[in-house]
Amino acid sequence: MKDTQPPGFEARDQALADALGRYVESLESGASQRTAEHVIGWWLDWAATRGYDDLDVLDDERDGVQVMRRTAQELRSKVNGPDERLSSPSSARTYWNILAAALSFLVDEQLLSHYPARANAARSPLPSDPGNPDAQQFWTPEQRDGLMAYVNERAREAIDSDDVDHTKPVRDRALVALVAWTGVRGVEVLRSRHDDREGRDGLLWSRVDREEWTMRVRGKGGEWEDVAVPPQARPALERWYSVQDPEPEFPVIPTLHRPTLAKAGPIPPTMTVDGGRSLVERLGREAGVEDDEPLRLHGARRGLGSELYQHHSAELAQETLRHESVETTKAAYRHVDVAEQGETIGNVLSRSDE
Repeated sequence: MKDTQPPGFEARDQALADALGRYVESLESGASQRTAEHVIGWWLDWAATRGYDDLDVLDDERDGVQVMRRTAQELRSKVNGPDERLSSPSSARTYWNILAAALSFLVDEQLLSHYPARANAARSPLPSDPGNPDAQQFWTPEQRDGLMAYVNERAREAIDSDDVDHTKPVRDRALVALVAWTGVRGVEVLRSRHDDREGRDGLLWSRVDREEWTMRVRGKGGEWEDVAVPPQARPALERWYSVQDPEPEFPVIPTLHRPTLAKAGPIPPTMTVDGGRSLVERLGREAGVEDDEPLRLHGARRGLGSELYQHHSAELAQETLRHESVETTKAAYRHVDVAEQGETIGNVLSRSDE
């Protein structure tokens, strides 16, 4: 049951404190609310002594990232200290994930125009987990299917309602289908703030062939590459195309952030990579498919690769993910081979005992 009173946070910018209180209040369980209230209260106390507790500071693209980088440094410095709640790298990362989710909420509330916790520069000082240094999140088939079921139902309800603008739910479903089924990187279809090359401004409809169902993206190495769009992704993209009714140079996944659109010309900008990450995390939370950490945008690509590697071949995974060589793919999914190796060893030993 939710707590009846929102936490009474205080900050130099009271709008920030009130918004963070609304985030805590939005959490479903009392335990989650209490944990988030403790972590956010800790952060506001720390931030207040440095003048960071201000929406304008967080909303500045450079300053916001620096605030979160210093937050990560502070969390790292607390590991193995006297505070039992911050006694391990995993607990420090839990604090970070709670703060990151709160900032994602501020982006959704349109109080922040970008997501400062997502930048690599912000996250890099976090302590690594020595028990699992190479762990990278990937969507399991169950998580992917659960998320797709949620965004499908969300879009259908909006379309069927006379009182709800269905633009956003239909666009959101198109993004989830795009990353879930094609193996594209977020930077290949969303807008990079730090790379102004053609193709880093997001995927345009002019680069999508809706007859052959392929799309052309600028790959990791900077070369233009063709990507197959499997049947599972096509209905969501077709429906979004009919709703958007775009010109060829319109982005496939545009931002719907009103202040950004107000400054744009006739062609809306593409959603940023940070915006896509924030959206996937929020949808994963709403769909109830999170595991121990928020759902990551890049986890869709890794999850698809893992499924193709396990159930078909390393070569198909390599071609779909557009790795330079099959050796790269095998290195990325070595954990799959090791797990299967263990089962094989067990079967051999079982037969030898007979």
